[in-house]
Amino acid sequence: MRSVVQHHQRCEICQGSGEYRGVFHRNCCVACNGAGVVLTGGEAMSPEQAIAYLRQALTAAEHGAPRPARKTIAGDAEHYQQANTRGLGGSHYSGD
Repeated sequence: MRSVVQHHQRCEICQGSGEYRGVFHRNCCVACNGAGVVLTGGEAMSPEQAIAYLRQALTAAEHGAPRPARKTIAGDAEHYQQANTRGLGGSHYSGD
């Protein structure tokens, strides 16, 4: 299956939220079918197009997100030297 590059823009009706907010209710935006994104011409995407677009956006977001740093595990001596507040009145508790 060949993918065709299509240009997208934020839905002007719902401002990209995907829902229409009334005074006492919220409904799915009719202009974009609840996706918050429409094709450049202003027409709503089909469900297959929306899934492909969201998959591409998720992949791009995953590649741009920073990875969490790994924690180094301290040895017993380092752990003993660190201050803790487990003792009486918030004092250092060594477990002895």
